[in-house]
Amino acid sequence: MNYYRRMKDLREDNDLTQQDIANYLNVTRGTYSMYECGSNIIPLYLLDQLSLKYQVSIDYLVGLSNEKNNKIVKPMNFDIMCQRLKEQRIKNELSQQNVSKAIGITQSHYATYENGRNIIPITRLIKIAKLYNVSIDYLIGKNNEYENMII
Repeated sequence: MNYYRRMKDLREDNDLTQQDIANYLNVTRGTYSMYECGSNIIPLYLLDQLSLKYQVSIDYLVGLSNEKNNKIVKPMNFDIMCQRLKEQRIKNELSQQNVSKAIGITQSHYATYENGRNIIPITRLIKIAKLYNVSIDYLIGKNNEYENMII
């Protein structure tokens, strides 16, 4: 995925080491290194912290936008994310079964994202944003404006 490259580029552009970012995220340098090289998928809450540190959108970090600064200065909001997942599904006239099939999981697993029992992995959130053609930052409450994705 494109965000591994962008994580490294942003770190280097800010003259930071992997250890600096690992300390900021409260993970080991080895763990951060695995996120940055793509061996492990970075959790959404850590991607959110990087977004805040670098003052860029998550859409930029994951390669859905080429715009670095999207007025993103607030953290994600879990409650808003659950609400917007459901709102966008209904707006697009899709059932949970339709969405779950599109992103490759079971309907019951997808339901746990909408009702707040599980945090959605970034890989699935990217698929959902593409499915609805909306910004990840909008979906997770970092941005209150409805935005189409810029690819």
